[in-house]
Amino acid sequence: MVDDDAAVRGVTSAMLERLAYEGVAVDSGTAALAACTSTRFDAVMLDLAMPEMSGTQVHERLREHHPALPILIVSGFASPAADQHILSDPHTTLLAKPFSITELDAALTAVRKFA
Repeated sequence: MVDDDAAVRGVTSAMLERLAYEGVAVDSGTAALAACTSTRFDAVMLDLAMPEMSGTQVHERLREHHPALPILIVSGFASPAADQHILSDPHTTLLAKPFSITELDAALTAVRKFA
C-alpha cells in the first residue's frame, strides 16, 4: 500500500489486517518501486496524489516492469476523466476515498481477479 498520509496508511493497514491480508505500507512512490523490485506482490494499492512522485508516475513505472500486476488506485481526487489512461488499464481498478472496509474488500477481490 502506497500513501503519503500516515493516518491513511494506519487505518488502511488495520482494515487490511482485519480482512486477513498481509501487506507492506510505504509512504512514497520511490519506496513502492524499491519494494516491488525486491518482493513479489499479489497487488498494489496506490494513492494518486503524492509529493515527489505522483501515483500516475508510479503506475507507469510499475507497468514497465510488472505489466500484469493488479493495481488498486485509491484516491479522494481521482476522477475517471482526470486519469483515463490509468483507468483504461485492464489490470487497474479505482476505489474512491473515503471507503469502508466492505468497499475495500470488494475492490481488492475485484482487482485480484487480474492476477
